[in-house]
Amino acid sequence: MDFSRTHKKDISFFSIVLPKVLLLLSAITLFGYTVLRANWLSMTHDESGSFYIWTEFNIFSCFADPGCWRTANLHFLYVWLMKATVGLFGVSELTIRMPSLFGHLLYLFFSYKLVKMWAEKPWLQLIGFIIINSNPFLLEFFALGRGYGLANAFMMMSIYYVGVFMKTNKSGAAWGMFAGAFLAVFSNFTMLNYYACLVGVLGIVFLHLFFAAKEIKWRPWKNLLLVGIITSVILFALLYMPVTSLSSEGEFEYGAKSFWDTFSSNVKTSLYGVKYFAQYHVEILGGLFTLLLLYGLFIAVRDFINDPKNSKAQFAVAVTILPIMVALASVVQHYLLGVNYLRGRTSLVFVPLTTLALFFLFENIFTKENSRLLRSIPVVLGLFCVVHAFRSYQFTHSYEWWYDARTRDMVEYMDSIIPKGEKVKLGMHWIFHPTARYYYENVPYEFTETLNYEKQYRSDVYYDYYYINPGEENKINPRYKVLQKFPWVGVLMVRDSL
Repeated sequence: MDFSRTHKKDISFFSIVLPKVLLLLSAITLFGYTVLRANWLSMTHDESGSFYIWTEFNIFSCFADPGCWRTANLHFLYVWLMKATVGLFGVSELTIRMPSLFGHLLYLFFSYKLVKMWAEKPWLQLIGFIIINSNPFLLEFFALGRGYGLANAFMMMSIYYVGVFMKTNKSGAAWGMFAGAFLAVFSNFTMLNYYACLVGVLGIVFLHLFFAAKEIKWRPWKNLLLVGIITSVILFALLYMPVTSLSSEGEFEYGAKSFWDTFSSNVKTSLYGVKYFAQYHVEILGGLFTLLLLYGLFIAVRDFINDPKNSKAQFAVAVTILPIMVALASVVQHYLLGVNYLRGRTSLVFVPLTTLALFFLFENIFTKENSRLLRSIPVVLGLFCVVHAFRSYQFTHSYEWWYDARTRDMVEYMDSIIPKGEKVKLGMHWIFHPTARYYYENVPYEFTETLNYEKQYRSDVYYDYYYINPGEENKINPRYKVLQKFPWVGVLMVRDSL
């Protein structure tokens, strides 16, 4: 028996085949998770609202009608794709959320292409892929009918083509990076921050090349400049009226009052309700994450200064600076324009940007460092992401719109207790109204008259049944008694017949 050949096969399987198989299984598992959530979760407040506002509306008229932009609810590209999937396959939770699932496939594909482009070791490709893709809050928006997941998918596409441009200098890559950024903006306007900062980062890389490199290929950068100008002019022409209209309506006044709120909300949403310490889990884990990012920034800047013509150094410094640029842009906007800081779902842009920066730090560690301690950091973080996935992934509710977790169950319960042909009056707290209306009108059900949208509880006994927030029983007429509790999200009350 040839033991040396057997030994080589074992090494080849462990170092090459196994990590590639695990990466494929990871991608299938992550996509399967979002598909199941898209199919099983109750519709949520903003999804239901968008469905009713825009599905029968010609959204292309919004480029000439400022009235469309009284609210930032319109995620233009997402709504257009949603109208297509609903028109083709009918109305359901899955068809409304299908464009986000398409976005998830894009995100998985381009994130894989990125790690494969820059990391030679299959185990590092696996670790990078898991870190970039496993955030539970990011995954939430690949299974909901909103534009945030789609926007991050197109941003990942854009970043991938930034890498292709720096590696090949092909003009097609310039079109790819700006097309991705353009589509990201039209998926969700918060990506304007990314678009502007992408231009800024490309300018920083070019200026350093101009002053530090002895020779520079001018033609690719001229093509990039031309593509950037064309795309930016089109974007400005299309968005001037929507952005000014939204600003005049005060839609940019929502959000956080300090950048600490942006930072802490990113850590909290990424933890997805799981606590790893008795207290200060946000400060401890967020602090460790920040230290790694700062270390990565130092290495990326150092390598780029030492070898500015190296494509990997160019891309690493661009990716590492991007989240910092977006953060600085939000600070500038706050003080110069009065725009509040990003928070929660609007700050989701930081998840792929910071995890990509971490990936390049880990790639550098594996490539250039011999320290076992340093090499253990990527492995530990990759394992933490896997453990966190098992602890945080669930099929019961949306983290952002948690209160709608049982709204579908409430409507189904009402249908089961009301005799066929009989109609009752059902009132509810306003936050439940869009989703309750969605199910009532689209299943459809016939147990109630038209569902009223009311911002305040009524003090009389007009309604036969009242669906309210837990703990607010004292805010409605005392003649209502508890009929059914939907744990931690709602209480269905019934009027005393006396």
